[in-house]
Amino acid sequence: MNQKNPADTFPPVLVPVDFTPSSRPAALRACEMASRRSLPVVFLHVVHEPADEPGFYARHKRSGVTRPLDKMAQDMLDGFLAELRAEQPDNKALSEATTKIVDGLPAGRIAEVADQLDAGTIVMGEHARSRMSRLLTGSVSRETRRLTTRQVVLVPESDVDVGRTQPADALAVEARS
Repeated sequence: MNQKNPADTFPPVLVPVDFTPSSRPAALRACEMASRRSLPVVFLHVVHEPADEPGFYARHKRSGVTRPLDKMAQDMLDGFLAELRAEQPDNKALSEATTKIVDGLPAGRIAEVADQLDAGTIVMGEHARSRMSRLLTGSVSRETRRLTTRQVVLVPESDVDVGRTQPADALAVEARS
C-alpha cells in the first residue's frame, strides 16, 4: 500500500521572500504556523527583471562576470534559508522547507504559484513604510491580497517576537481563525 507524502496531502504555507528586512520575520512566523499544523513550507522568490539589464541581477564585483537572474536568485534564497536554519536548527518546518524561483511581476506570480501549489496560506512580510509612500507606490502584499482568494497573513517588519514560544492560549486562538 502506497502512503502519501504529507507534503502532497496538506496545503503548503507559501512564503514569498524579497530579501528585505521584512522577509525574516515572515519566514519565521510561517514556519511557526506550519509546525503547529504539520504543514510543508515553500519559500518563493519572484525574479523581477530590471529593464536596463534583463536576464541579469548583478555583476560579480571582482571578476565583472554577470550572472543569470535565476542562478543569482537561487543562491540568495539558499543563503537566506541557510542563515535561518543556522539560527534555528531544531525548527523542523524550516529544515524541511523547499524553494521555488519564478520570474514576472511579484503580486501576480505569487497568486499564481499559490494556486499551482494549492497553498492554504500565503505569509508575507510587511515593509515599514509611511502611509503616503503606500498610497503613491502601492504594495505587493496589497496587490497579492487583491489577486487571490487564499488567506494572506502579513507580518510586520518589527515583529521581534517571532521565533519565541507563545503561550498555549495564543496558539489556540490562531488555530481557530
